[in-house]
Amino acid sequence: MSMFNIRTLVTLISVVIGLSLSGLSQAADQTQRIPQHAKVAGFGVVLGLRGETVNPSSLPVRLTSEAASQLREPDFQYDRFVLHSVHVEDTGQVGDDPTDWRLLGLAVFEDIAARRVYTEFAAYYKMQPEGMSIYWAAASTRTPDVPTILWFAVEAGNVPEDYLSSPNHAQLLKLAGEVSLQGTQQEQDDATPKDYVVFAVSMDRFAASEEVTFKVWGNGIDVLAYNLMGWPVGIYKGRMAARDIGRLIRFEMSSTVKGTPRKISSLEHFPVRRIKSRYVESASPAPVLAGENDIALRLRKLEELHDADLITQYEYEVKRQEILDSL
Repeated sequence: MSMFNIRTLVTLISVVIGLSLSGLSQAADQTQRIPQHAKVAGFGVVLGLRGETVNPSSLPVRLTSEAASQLREPDFQYDRFVLHSVHVEDTGQVGDDPTDWRLLGLAVFEDIAARRVYTEFAAYYKMQPEGMSIYWAAASTRTPDVPTILWFAVEAGNVPEDYLSSPNHAQLLKLAGEVSLQGTQQEQDDATPKDYVVFAVSMDRFAASEEVTFKVWGNGIDVLAYNLMGWPVGIYKGRMAARDIGRLIRFEMSSTVKGTPRKISSLEHFPVRRIKSRYVESASPAPVLAGENDIALRLRKLEELHDADLITQYEYEVKRQEILDSL
């Protein structure tokens, strides 16, 4: 509809709540098939996921109290996650009413620790002179086809006991970045049995309906499994030689969805340290990372908008300076 200026909307959204339309930057013919109002409605659903019913910067969409309540998760908040992209997967008119529409889509969120949430949603909305009203909505987490799983091993003496009994992502990433095995030749050749802890940490949130299990092919190894608000974590404890980790002793993560099993990830080679501890500033329940901070992330999102020609050069320069001035 002509009342909506998508370029202006994108600029407002990227500044206020860090939204990105990079996921909607598709082939021109496909983009034209997606109504402009459907894209705006998708951002309206994101507002609802964040616990809001109206955007303070006048995004022309609001949610009814019923729709907003259906989108809220009682035990999970999106406030520490930046919207990475919104994908409109299907849309269409409801019945014969040209102002009544339905929408199916996917919103991808990411935090500074690189954890991701893939949230699929459905919504029904009415187009009105002053904007649009989302009167029904629902959302749930979608497990990606190939989840990102971080595997690493640590000598047991370097793992605090509370990290095993009540772990959180910040603690685990700190272990992975500071004291995990680095993959040196000396480690890979070490045949001396020692007490080790092997971790499998999902960086993607899983659907609530997916049952995750952790397996090991080796003797005398205990397995602990945790669900950190949707992010599965497996912990394997036992006495083993470093050179056998991921070789003679294999580790696997699998799941079952509606009775159908599938293999998620496995450690079939020696684990090598892949992240640097400088990103981890403190071990709090929610990761607080230094280095790639919120400013850097906002600049990266602005670059994506500019590269996709969704904002003008002038808008890019103005918004970039605003971000830098906030330092």
